[in-house]
Amino acid sequence: MFAYCCLFPKDYVFDKDELVLLWMAEGLLYEANAGKPIETLGRECFEELESRSFFQQSSNDKSRYTMHELINDLATRVAREFFYMFGDKMDVHDTNEVLEKSHHLSFIRERYGVYRKFKVIHRARRLRTFLAMSVTRLFSWQRFYLSNKVLIELLPQLQFLRVLSLANYNITQVPRCIGSLKHIRYLKVSNTDITCLPEEVGDLCNLQSLLISGCPRLSNLPNSTTKLLNLRHLDIIDTPLLNKMPKGIGKLTGLQTLSKVIIGGDDEFKISDLKGLPHLQGKLSIEGLHKVINVVQAKEANLQMKKGLSHLEMKWSDVFGDSRNEVTEYEVLEGLRPFEKLTSLGISFYMGVLFPSWVGHSSFVCLSQLTLRGCRSCTRLPTLGHLPSLQKLYVESMNVFKIIGSEFLGPPNSCHGVPFPSLKVLEFKDMQGWEEWSTSAHKTGSFPCLHEISIINCPKLDVVEVELVPSVKVLCVRECSAMVLTSMISVSSSIIRLKAWDVKGLIQLNVEVSEHLREVEYLRILQCDELMHLWNSEAEASEILILLEKWKSTSVRD
Repeated sequence: MFAYCCLFPKDYVFDKDELVLLWMAEGLLYEANAGKPIETLGRECFEELESRSFFQQSSNDKSRYTMHELINDLATRVAREFFYMFGDKMDVHDTNEVLEKSHHLSFIRERYGVYRKFKVIHRARRLRTFLAMSVTRLFSWQRFYLSNKVLIELLPQLQFLRVLSLANYNITQVPRCIGSLKHIRYLKVSNTDITCLPEEVGDLCNLQSLLISGCPRLSNLPNSTTKLLNLRHLDIIDTPLLNKMPKGIGKLTGLQTLSKVIIGGDDEFKISDLKGLPHLQGKLSIEGLHKVINVVQAKEANLQMKKGLSHLEMKWSDVFGDSRNEVTEYEVLEGLRPFEKLTSLGISFYMGVLFPSWVGHSSFVCLSQLTLRGCRSCTRLPTLGHLPSLQKLYVESMNVFKIIGSEFLGPPNSCHGVPFPSLKVLEFKDMQGWEEWSTSAHKTGSFPCLHEISIINCPKLDVVEVELVPSVKVLCVRECSAMVLTSMISVSSSIIRLKAWDVKGLIQLNVEVSEHLREVEYLRILQCDELMHLWNSEAEASEILILLEKWKSTSVRD
């Protein structure tokens, strides 16, 4: 397993789960314990290598890993002649000789992957790995092209391939000849321009991982996907045009990754089909919930027993027509209660008037992020202050309710202790009907860890009576009244970064407001057309200029 890492260039940033899937596809992992999934064994092997300093956490992303150059050199020496990193600078004679022995090949993507470069690979008759990769971070504007001749003429000759990655290439189709590669276990075509996959994909009877995320033009999956009985990972996240699932996906009982499902009509995927997928883990987005009219089917999905799920999104349609029923949607959401160890939850375009009691229940002890978006019929927010681990809360486009009161925090003097004990980021956005935010009736200190507040496009909000939140360092107020800005500044005495954008009625920042900005290091005022000056008199100017000495970066614009 360690030797396999020589296929990755120096400075490569590893994703642990990706590497585990590759190890699994190559047959490098063996189930010593029949009760332990092979993926778990792979993660344990990775963690063992990490503990021995073969891997170290990336300084830019703690969820990813790097390998020291010397360790990479060691992997190359251990790998010997069976592993090969293909490049332009290789001697042709040496390349031919090495390819005849190689089992595993990787190469760095170039802007144009011409057939002339790759045609020598036909000598690698024993090749099991064909892995395209990049050294540096990829950006959406970067384009990489691969000759169709590589796909149509070369790939069919590599009959022993187990791993094939063509990710991040500007390819528009996967050739039908893919079906002849019977040994493939890992197929990745993520971040490409493909519109569909050929039905021949269903002939890949050994396929374990089918990764097609980030394909903006993908509109459907082949019906033959349901034949992939060994499939364990199907990643189709970030495929906005994909609006239908093949009937029978629920019979692939070994699936652990199914990043998105789309609820369809009578002859399509049903919410109850999730009951046959007990091993789902990681992220799951359920789309098309407005089509669920049978509450019993929602309960049959049995989300509460899917203990491996960590991130869950529930999405209804953003079209609120007469065919939708508030009571039915409430009962559906109530029946979809997930397992309590969930860490991230999103609910979008739900039409119910209220949220079920499980939303915000203190038993969700691991929930760290919650997003409520477009639930425009809801008359009030659920009580969320009892969530002990909640760190990020986003509330967007909730247009009916007018008041956020103390019920948002929970009853005063509750046995649950301080409301929102872990919350760090709070954002309200596009709240067209919101008029009042008042938590003054709550006697217990709230939001002890709150670091960042954003209030965006809340035009009717004109009453803000919240407790002092001394921990706030970042404040953003946009498309709101000047009262919102001044009220939020007055309850936050330690702001470091302040951004005011299109604030109505903001004529000046007077001394009383500036007194609360003694710690500011970054101030930005944008599109505040009524702002004439920052102070009224020379005396105020003198006092404010003293405060401005600490402001390290200031930008004031009309």
